Amino acid sequence: MRNVFIQYQNTTLFSTNDDSNQSHIILNTIRFVKNNSLDRGIPYFRANRLIFVHHQWNGIDFLMCDESKSPEVLLYQLQLVYDISIFLFGNKLGLLKDDTISLQLFKVLDRYVKGLLELFSYDMKSMIGSASHDSSYSYRSQRLNSMIPSSGFPLDLGFVECLIFYQHRIIARIGDKNHISTSTDVFCLSVFERIEYPTGPDESCNKLIDPNYVTQRSPSNVKHLSGFICIDDYHQKCSIASTRLSEGGSYTILFITKSSHAENRDIIMNILGLITVSLMDIESKPLSQVCIIPPSVVYYLAINRSNGIVWEETSCDQFESCDVLKVIIKNMIQNTLPVIYAGKLSYLWNDGMFCFSYELKFEDSEGNLVEPRPNGFEIINQYEPDQVLSYDYFIDCLFPQESGISLFQIFSIYISSPNLHECITVNRQLFEEFVRIHKSKLVHQSDLQKPRERRASNPVSHNHKFAPQQFNPPKIILRSPTKRKQ
Repeated sequence: MRNVFIQYQNTTLFSTNDDSNQSHIILNTIRFVKNNSLDRGIPYFRANRLIFVHHQWNGIDFLMCDESKSPEVLLYQLQLVYDISIFLFGNKLGLLKDDTISLQLFKVLDRYVKGLLELFSYDMKSMIGSASHDSSYSYRSQRLNSMIPSSGFPLDLGFVECLIFYQHRIIARIGDKNHISTSTDVFCLSVFERIEYPTGPDESCNKLIDPNYVTQRSPSNVKHLSGFICIDDYHQKCSIASTRLSEGGSYTILFITKSSHAENRDIIMNILGLITVSLMDIESKPLSQVCIIPPSVVYYLAINRSNGIVWEETSCDQFESCDVLKVIIKNMIQNTLPVIYAGKLSYLWNDGMFCFSYELKFEDSEGNLVEPRPNGFEIINQYEPDQVLSYDYFIDCLFPQESGISLFQIFSIYISSPNLHECITVNRQLFEEFVRIHKSKLVHQSDLQKPRERRASNPVSHNHKFAPQQFNPPKIILRSPTKRKQ
């Protein structure tokens, strides 16, 4: 059974183990080993059939132990626990102020870490920090960005990102050309959505979309919370306006801005209303299947680590098959993470029933595939296994003189035993399909290299199209969109 401990000095901030004395003994033992340099070259250790991994950030100890996971899996999950802590409280973990603990923030940490650990148990790709995306994500995003461009938002909002979910899967994003959310931020926001808007027993298939519910003023259904998002290489506190798109509905929306001023809340509510109306129009039309995978492919997962976009396809449609697939994916991740920590860029193996493939691909700011420099491999192979896994570090080592490089992680599972050439060929074809589907990126990487253009050239006035008095929500009859294949 997996146990997690978070401790500051002699105060336990979080523990899944009811035996607090045991957690103190474990953490004190690890600190003794670390302080006396007895752990040279040992990123983990085993005791009583358990594997222990430990890391200390900002003076706070994070420990995870389990008897069924590999050390690398535990290291990665421990890093995700730290990432969600940073998202909640910032780099310095504002949970602690003058060595005192806020009880309210303590409860928030407890709720989110437990929610994250629960997510690991049923969504296997969350074990590698990957957020679920709908197969028609790109189509909706393209439509929404053309109908409601972020360039029209008031400048003083400091717009960062907008994510729309259906049954906890990202179905669309509205982005800002001056900011690209990192893969970690997108994952943390998806965890935020799951925890703040859990699916109830009667809400699993509620497809209603109601703009009037979103723009209701008294009482307002829009919650305003906060989270720390990485902007310009620093974690900045941002405001997260969120709501369901109907009462008890399965659609939710997150609207992230740098501004937390209360006077902007009416404007944000009206923008959310416009987005909701536009989404109703998009969802009322049938969405066609965007890709058909070859019959030999059991599972294919492509992750753009530079912007968090995920493409996931599988040939398993039935419930029983999905349960088996979870076990197979778990096995794939268990075997792949040691390769990732070792700095390898590709890996192919067979367990007798399935053939597994892992590889990294790189794309420049113009959308062309590029090969890394040869001596970069030597630097990556020096990567210490107990360090924080950073994909930016990989890019910096392999492309030290270039900017705007995107990194793609590709996982695939094949049935039976196709030969090496077939795996490489099919992987290349599926990746080309992935790039084609997501060709119209929300924000092109090259935009980040251009001088920042202030939108003040189109001054915001009281007559701006998103000003509160300019939007009167239409009285729309609730209806369910055309049923689509999930």
